[in-house]
Amino acid sequence: MNPSCKGNVGFNKNGDFRAMRDIEKGEELTYDYSLADSNPNFSINCSCGSRDCRKTITGNDWKDDAFKMSNLESVGLLKCKESLPGIFASPNLINNLPS
Repeated sequence: MNPSCKGNVGFNKNGDFRAMRDIEKGEELTYDYSLADSNPNFSINCSCGSRDCRKTITGNDWKDDAFKMSNLESVGLLKCKESLPGIFASPNLINNLPS
């Protein structure tokens, strides 16, 4: 899958791929690799063209509060649960993720 700040593919709470939004027939599948990669040395250029493209996707993006809040449905962010209990304080947050 090609990298994108606004990927159309993510993971559900079972770790299976899922569409993050409607995907048009013939549209390329894209993924925001920072949702799963927490290697602080990971970095890849992004040219997704979205209005708020980060230009670089890194293994540290998940640490940003705004990034976490806009990606709560992605199971890759569950790695933040222990380090940021304020963001993930609600026990229903994890249970209500899409299957």
